[in-house]
Amino acid sequence: MKRMEKERMGQWLAFTNQHQAIEARLEQALKAERNLSLNEYYVLYYLEKTPNHNMRINDLIAHFDLSQSAMSRMIMRMEDNLCGVIERDSCQEDKRGIYIDLTQSGEKKLQRSKVVFEKVLEEMLD
Repeated sequence: MKRMEKERMGQWLAFTNQHQAIEARLEQALKAERNLSLNEYYVLYYLEKTPNHNMRINDLIAHFDLSQSAMSRMIMRMEDNLCGVIERDSCQEDKRGIYIDLTQSGEKKLQRSKVVFEKVLEEMLD
């Protein structure tokens, strides 16, 4: 392997190792302080960023490396175990479609979780 290739590979590995470490720390901190997984945090975050605070489940899946069944299971857990931070709603245009809505409880949980998220990023990136 050429010297340049070794340097680039070393940079790449350092980057991926740092990324994995940050994700692991975010997962641990969110779970410990807010009883929320990193993927659950991302669901709340993506919903908050939409104009009506809702998304079709198929559009939400595009942001994750999850199967539709895995996403559906996570959504069910978030509806049940996290005290209604999200709700399902039928799509009026397509009765087969389902929207996932961010509730007020979900907005509050996300705002409290953002503090944890930012704290970890500050620790890990500074």
